[in-house]
Amino acid sequence: MAQDPVLETEKDSVTVINGEDSLRFSGKPFFMRDSITVMPSGMVFRDDTLLRSPWGAVGRSLLIPGWGQLYNDQPLKGAIFLASDAAWIYMYRQRDRYVGKIERQRKIIDRQIKTDPYLNNERKRILEQRFRNLTARLDGALNRRNIYGWLFALSHLLGMVDAFVDAHLYGFDDKMDMAVLPSAYGCRITLRVTIK
Repeated sequence: MAQDPVLETEKDSVTVINGEDSLRFSGKPFFMRDSITVMPSGMVFRDDTLLRSPWGAVGRSLLIPGWGQLYNDQPLKGAIFLASDAAWIYMYRQRDRYVGKIERQRKIIDRQIKTDPYLNNERKRILEQRFRNLTARLDGALNRRNIYGWLFALSHLLGMVDAFVDAHLYGFDDKMDMAVLPSAYGCRITLRVTIK
């Protein structure tokens, strides 16, 4: 079981005495204790408040488009993904209605060709030609409808990936700190990046 570090203070520095826990930058240390980083300038950063669950963001985006972006404090991106998914669903439904309309017309013509005893050859030939035209239109309509379905799936997947990446990068600006510390030879610039 690890014991609490013993703190020693000098004029302007704090040193953590516990084996390997003592770190110094430019003669000024920083130390980790209970997920709090204390810099010599008195700045305190809570590392655990900067994290978001990547899989939590993905699950939210899976359920409702844009919810994962809202979870990651990205409301504009969330609105864009929600609008994008809604637009693709709308276009898919419009094309699906058109496909349904063509299929109903084909069924009516097919039933008439097969069951109407009063059809003459000329009328039957016209109906068969119309049935072939509707079949060609149906193929094109199905392809266009399926494209909108794939675009929705791609947009939804992209929203989930974006939420995952944003959760990993959540608070990145806060995790990356620069400090200018005085030293005996002038100033030193220190860059601190918190990685978990």
